[in-house]
Parts: sequence; structure tokens; C-alpha cells
Amino acid sequence: MKIEGNSFFNSTYYKVNNQKRNSVELNLFREKIANTESGKDIDVKQQIKATSSQFVKKPETLSSARQLKEVQSLSYRITPRLNEPYVDIYDSEGNKLGVFLISDLNIKIDSNTRNEVLLSSHGTAAYDVIPLNTELKEDLCKVLGTDYLESEDLRGYSIKMHSETGIQYVLRDGEEGRGGRVLIRNEADQKKFDALAEKYMKKYSNLISDANAAAIYADLEIRGLAKSTETGIITMGWNGASYIDNNDEKKNWAMNFSENVFKQIDEWIKNHREIMDKLDHVSIWDEMFKKLGEKNERIWSDEELKQGFLNQ
Repeated sequence: MKIEGNSFFNSTYYKVNNQKRNSVELNLFREKIANTESGKDIDVKQQIKATSSQFVKKPETLSSARQLKEVQSLSYRITPRLNEPYVDIYDSEGNKLGVFLISDLNIKIDSNTRNEVLLSSHGTAAYDVIPLNTELKEDLCKVLGTDYLESEDLRGYSIKMHSETGIQYVLRDGEEGRGGRVLIRNEADQKKFDALAEKYMKKYSNLISDANAAAIYADLEIRGLAKSTETGIITMGWNGASYIDNNDEKKNWAMNFSENVFKQIDEWIKNHREIMDKLDHVSIWDEMFKKLGEKNERIWSDEELKQGFLNQ
């Protein structure tokens, strides 16, 4: 799943301001599909249990998917692609967890957390990542026909943590505000994720009535792309932000800003926790931009165009 930047907050904002649209969650579902790279439908509520194990060594190099075999275990099914250097990995319920190059079937270790992941890049802001555990390592060895997997440092990416839940996510260096991948390592993480999604669903009943939409917002918050307020939801990405109110759509707003501003905004908010409960007011953002010496551009909704002025 990939939801990011302008395409997300613009669509969410306009749908709650356009009476012809049915619901926010319908838009979120469409965004989920539209942004899922390579047609993969990656469930944000994957259940992946992890345990510790010893690092293992490099296998013989495999250049063709024809040398690999399909493996199914209690939690995973790994299917090599015919005449392509990729494998598809599914969970026990048939949800696709990702597509991985054969050359990426190794253990990547984060130098700070020492956590292990399986990661394969598919281009700018597009990558699949799964937490590694003993079962998945054994399955990968069976697929490759080897007793060993290669271990290496995780380079070009970092593992970060959501402060409220403690759930981790992987982010490519330099792509703050553009994505990231949430890591559900065990049942405890899954329960925390579900609780966060349930909070969105209960707190914003006028905006969210679908469990999938609630899960998407939980996923966004963990990755730093959504913030919950007393009255609504703020979403932000590398080039813009928006707010949707649970009770009064006339309070909704959206804005664009330049890509280099996102990091400054994110850092400014972290250092000014006292404004967290006021971020739904666009005037706070205007004040923030003024102090940063930066500019933003408000986006007019259909409602605002009809009334002739921007909501504040």
C-alpha cells in the first residue's frame, strides 16, 4: 500500500466537500488501489510473527526463477515467477506481502535496532519489506535450495518508530513525507495497530464507517502522514496538507507547499507540542509558515468557490 503526498490529501479533501461523492472511505479505498505499486494489494493489517535467530551465510548465486521451487508453510507461501527473477510472498490467508528479486532474498539488518527485514526496491518510493522471522528464513532457504542466507547491513533505509504505539516502520533515506512501510512484527503490534484503527473509526464516525479506511488512517499516522485532533483528521505529505472536520465540512481546508518545506514543518511541529490540539486551524499553519519564512498555497474546494471565500 502506498498513500502519499498531494494525490492523497487533495482527493480526501475534495471528496468531503463535494456532495456528488459518496464517502471518505470510498476515496481512501481508491487511493489504496491507485497507489499500490505494480498492482500488488498489500494489506496494511498483515500479521507477521517474528522471533530471533542466528545470522546465516551467503547462498550460491541463483540467476533464474526456474531453479527455484514453491514453498508453503504455516504462515507463508512463496511462489517463484516463471522465467522472471522474482518471487511473490503471501501470508496464510492469501494476502500478497510483496514481490522480491531473487538477488534480494537475504537478511538486511538495521544497524541501530538490529532488527532484520526482507526488502526489495522497485524504483523511487516503491519497495516491499517484510519483518524476518525464523519461519520465513527457513522457507526462503527451501525456495533457494540452500541451508544459508546472506546477511548484510540495511543501507539507504532506516527503521523508525511511532511514539504512541511503538510500532516500527521502514523509510527510505530522503523520502520523508513520501511513504514508508509499516512493520507488524507480532500479535502485540497487531493489537496496537487494530486499536489505533478502531480509535479513528469511533472518534470520526461521520468520516469513517469502513474498517479498511480506518486501517489506512492508522497506517498513515504511524508513518507520520496523519494526525488526529479532537474534531477531525489532518493528513500531510511531501508537498501539501489538509484537514477534514468530523462535524462541519465548512471547516475543511487544504494547501500546497514546496517539497523542501515538509521536513521543516515536521520538525517544527515536533518541537512545538503545545500546538498539537490547534493544528486543525489553518491560522496556526499560516503562523508556522510565517515563522519559517516559507509560503503555502491554499486549495479552493467547490464549496469555497461557490461561497467566494476560503474556510478558516
